Amino acid sequence: MTAVILFFTRSIIIVFYTELLIWFQTSGKIGCINTIKISTFEHKIVRSNTMVFEYAAGLGNRSLLDEFATFLGSPCVNSSIKLPEKLGHGLIKGYRLGNSLKLMTHKTILKEDLVLRRIADRWEDHDIALTFHWYLKRPGEENEAAGPKASYEAPHVQITSANIDYETVFKADCVNRAVIIVLHPKELVSWLGPASDGLHIQHLLPENATYYYDEVLTSKMQEVATELIDVAEPTGIRDLLLEVKSKELIYLVLSSLLKRKNQKAYPINGSDVKSVYLVRDIIIADLAVRPNLSELATLANMSGTKLSRLFRQIFGYSIYDYYLCMKVKQAADLIRQKKFSVSEAGYSVGFTNLSHFSRIFERYLGMKPKKYSMTSG
Repeated sequence: MTAVILFFTRSIIIVFYTELLIWFQTSGKIGCINTIKISTFEHKIVRSNTMVFEYAAGLGNRSLLDEFATFLGSPCVNSSIKLPEKLGHGLIKGYRLGNSLKLMTHKTILKEDLVLRRIADRWEDHDIALTFHWYLKRPGEENEAAGPKASYEAPHVQITSANIDYETVFKADCVNRAVIIVLHPKELVSWLGPASDGLHIQHLLPENATYYYDEVLTSKMQEVATELIDVAEPTGIRDLLLEVKSKELIYLVLSSLLKRKNQKAYPINGSDVKSVYLVRDIIIADLAVRPNLSELATLANMSGTKLSRLFRQIFGYSIYDYYLCMKVKQAADLIRQKKFSVSEAGYSVGFTNLSHFSRIFERYLGMKPKKYSMTSG
């Protein structure tokens, strides 16, 4: 039986974005205190400025996309749901492609923050989920002051096995964009063929094991993901384009993961992930503060050795390298979006020596900031 728990505010149900396991495979009911039953689900009100959707994947034949449409009071037309005005506005689309390949795209502006929380699937035979997520400020907000104390979260992609708790946050008053791809490991192996045996992929994404990675979204990944979100081809040839672009995104993610050549996969659970993301959130909340491993380990309630090991396993960087990378990414965004000069961007994110800034920038983005400013448009 599948358990799905919905939390929402202002008597509004919000169930529209999820890792696709529950969209295509769901059954069962919700049980909670003081509930009101609607269709096959129940819900309750939580007085908060954050909407929380908590769910567990399972087997079943109903389409959760249709259930979303019923709850939202918005019809599902051609695999697309229009978000009701009382929640915000935007579109959520879902597609089933190939044997196990599933795709959902999300482009909305929400009136409240939304937390999506997946409860681990206990089945041994589970899927791989790739969630590409980024957000843009609404028009008119681009010129807000920025600085080293400003919170910064780079566009990113999370790669997870379905047997681990998972959480992602969609922010209110931003243009949220997401692409979620789900497939079975055996299908991925079938695409790669015998040549995959010599790669590191099956070590990074072992079948019937637990893993959780977070990669910074490259400009190319973001470009392809945007094409998937904005696809407008006629139905007859649309699925071909969606499948090709989905595979291109998967290829780009695998290429990025394979750079972690010597990374060992240590056992990890949902509690570990929450602790590591707490540390990550503290780091990006104020990039003017250099991270202190001892303090962060105390906050995460684990040893410094374990925190360092799990942080590198999830993000592919040491804590300090990740901190530097986020400073550089923020500076790059200032150069690209806000038209800051190279020196203004460097000083804005806390660098006091422009030569040092230039070296660090090149280390993480592969080019000097001056060249980046000329090529970023």
